[in-house]
Formats: sequence, structure tokens, C-alpha cells
Amino acid sequence: MALPPHITLAIRIFPHLVECATTGRRTNVNELSQFVRGETRLFSRALGWIRDYLCVEHKLPPLIAVVENTGKDTPSNSFAPSKLIELKKEEYEKLRTEALKQVYAYPRWVAVSEALQKMYAVA
Repeated sequence: MALPPHITLAIRIFPHLVECATTGRRTNVNELSQFVRGETRLFSRALGWIRDYLCVEHKLPPLIAVVENTGKDTPSNSFAPSKLIELKKEEYEKLRTEALKQVYAYPRWVAVSEALQKMYAVA
């Protein structure tokens, strides 16, 4: 059975997010689009899957915090949707700074990426 397109896309963009995390930099949807040589219409669902399934379910730092949103953060594109709703803007930005520190400091991103690629075998 084939995977839904947003999951396939999530697996394809994951190495780029890992590269950003391991080099301590942020990215955006334009870079993601160039990385996968494709359009951006499914990125929000793909990033949501990474956030909710990979990071939350597997207790990983919020990797999608490395993605800079072109507009304002919304629950669908936020690295922490529930916190976006309940925190003031300054508090949320402080949370983002802390999340980025966690993401950049996590030592096993490459191993997680390799395991994901092996598990799903998406080219």
C-alpha cells in the first residue's frame, strides 16, 4: 500500500531539516522546495506529520522549529500549536528560542534520519 503524499514528502524533506539542525541554522519553504525539487502545497501537512508523529510521539525535540514561516505562525504551521494559542507573543518567541536550542543540541538527528529513510525506503 502506498503512503499518503504528505508522509512521503515529510520523509523526503527530513534530511534537509536534519542538516539545518546539525549545522545550527534555520530554513524556509523556498529552500525545502528546492531541496525536493517540488512545489510547496503539501508542506504544512508534511511538517505537521513530522511535528506530531515523529517528534511528539517519539519524544524528539521539535525539529520543525527550524522552519521560518513566511507569514505569521498559525496552529497548522507552528512547532507548538497549543502553546501558540495560549501564550503571549513574547512568551511564544522565548519558547521558540528554547526549542531551537534543544533542536540544535540534539546529538542523534543523523541516526534518526537514517532510520527513517531505512524504515520507509522513500527515494
